[in-house]
Amino acid sequence: MSFHQEAIQSMDLGGGILVSVASQKECSVVVWDSSKYTSLATSYTLDRINRVRVSPFQPNHFLTVGYDQLQVWKLEDRELFYYDVFLKGEELLCAEYVSGGYLAIGCQSGLLSVLDTTHYKTVLQLQVSNSPISNLVSHPDRLVLTANHVFYLDHPVAAIAKG
Repeated sequence: MSFHQEAIQSMDLGGGILVSVASQKECSVVVWDSSKYTSLATSYTLDRINRVRVSPFQPNHFLTVGYDQLQVWKLEDRELFYYDVFLKGEELLCAEYVSGGYLAIGCQSGLLSVLDTTHYKTVLQLQVSNSPISNLVSHPDRLVLTANHVFYLDHPVAAIAKG
């Protein structure tokens, strides 16, 4: 299993695929068959990628986050297609799918954004910290994140459901 010429920045596994992305010098994206360890598709972007996440909701879909954009990717017939969702002025550092069909995104500014995964529209924003949110982990009733220290938040999706 080799393709990237630079260091791997992030990778994620799910639904029979492993997705790896290289550092900002290369900006390459590779989708691997996780059972055969062979490359299914490759692509490059012009933009730095900070994190990749494979969708638990849609087969052969994954996303990448970087400077002010989320890229939603689809693997179809060994080809990669993507479209951009812009979150102006924010450096997106990490992302985590959460129950109910939502996506939590941690930003350099300490802002936590929650988007629905149907239309990728922002449904909730919380200024959690003044420090960068560097990691997110989702549990059924909690979102755990790091921004200088560990934060435990009641699941933001619960707030959305209550209106």
